[in-house]
Amino acid sequence: MDATSAQSPLPKRPRVGKSRGGRKELPEAEKRTKRIVLHVTEATYVELKAQSKASGRPLAVLVRSMTRPQRRVLTPEQFGVLRQLAGMANNLNQLAKRGHQDGFGAVADQVAQVADQLSGLLDGFTQAAGADD
Repeated sequence: MDATSAQSPLPKRPRVGKSRGGRKELPEAEKRTKRIVLHVTEATYVELKAQSKASGRPLAVLVRSMTRPQRRVLTPEQFGVLRQLAGMANNLNQLAKRGHQDGFGAVADQVAQVADQLSGLLDGFTQAAGADD
């Protein structure tokens, strides 16, 4: 065996079916292809830059978020009411199951009690939600 044959590299094979790495390409509907030029006063620009720095987001991301409708954030009290509501709904489902097994006469009083609790809870939730608007 001579020295040149031991040194020759193997031919490179093309990648087949393997990812080249990197970020996946966005679907066409999500690509940002349009540009909007926005002129603002110096005072507005300084205010936006300060908000951008305070939030840790780039200026473009901050302005883009301002153009979208804001999602409503629940208060801790409202979130607690929703958790209680989920628990009561679970209890109501368990009562319905027992009603199917033992007859609805056996659980009628408990169902009425849970229904009253749910009604009161929903009334309180809608009043609290209406007060925030």
